[in-house]
Amino acid sequence: MDSTENGIATGMLTSSLFETAFAASVGASCTALVATPLDVVKTRMQAHVCDAGVCVNQAHFGGPLDGMRKIWRMDGTRALWRGLNVTLTIVVPSTAVYFTAYDGFSKFLRSRLSLEHTQATLIAGASARMMTTTVFGPLELARTRIQSGMEGNRTVLQVLSNLARDRGIRSLWAGLLPTLWRDAPFSAIYWTSYEQLKREDGLLCQLTNSPIVVSLLAGTGAGSVAALITTPADVIKTRRQAIQLSAAESKFADRTFLASLRHVATEEGLLSLMTGAGPRLAKVAPSCAIMMGCYELVKQIFQELRHLRMSSS
Repeated sequence: MDSTENGIATGMLTSSLFETAFAASVGASCTALVATPLDVVKTRMQAHVCDAGVCVNQAHFGGPLDGMRKIWRMDGTRALWRGLNVTLTIVVPSTAVYFTAYDGFSKFLRSRLSLEHTQATLIAGASARMMTTTVFGPLELARTRIQSGMEGNRTVLQVLSNLARDRGIRSLWAGLLPTLWRDAPFSAIYWTSYEQLKREDGLLCQLTNSPIVVSLLAGTGAGSVAALITTPADVIKTRRQAIQLSAAESKFADRTFLASLRHVATEEGLLSLMTGAGPRLAKVAPSCAIMMGCYELVKQIFQELRHLRMSSS
């Protein structure tokens, strides 16, 4: 391959990476604006622990709509978008990195290691999410604590600097293991399901000829399945990140992930591991639909622009 061919190949790779990152960023921004209120409700539901018997605490929510109504009544409309700035700070760059990494890992596993499409999708999804989650772990921690209402009006930098000062740098990755237990399986299940649902010989492609509609429906279905399966890990992750370290709560923080699962199931019942499943599904399903719809739409626009440039040259 000569220098000209090298230059063309490099340009195409750079263009592809930019398009993937930009499309993912647009999708992530749209998703964050729509889904943040449900994320706030879900976080508060999971962070709240009821006393024995009937819970009469105002922080107890009967469901997503009840949670929204109580938050709006007690804290105002803006509270439903608490942490949106943090979410955008996290979601836009992390999603760009995540989608780009997934695309790169998937192509590498198929072309260099000759893995089957399903195997490559599963491994690429889990690997890309593990990398992204670890890198952006401190920002996710700050978002969870802000949305739970325990940090008042502190900014992300204030939350992180206080934690680092009071509990050490390692505390910035508090709850990383439960987050990985949640995000890596979620990503593996999601991408495998999404690619299967999008198959040209599948039911969705038979129902409609629109690639965007197929992406919306596939994103909804795959996101719902992945979210439901990983809800117990999401509960543990939220508890670990949102707790105030009192004497009793520090015991929970010191437990391993599996020990935390057993503790919650034993002390509060198995159903408590599905706390927030309603808001989580209500958030994740449309979020995945919006994310993939926007992502595929922007990628399609880039593709059409390339065709126009080629036809005019």
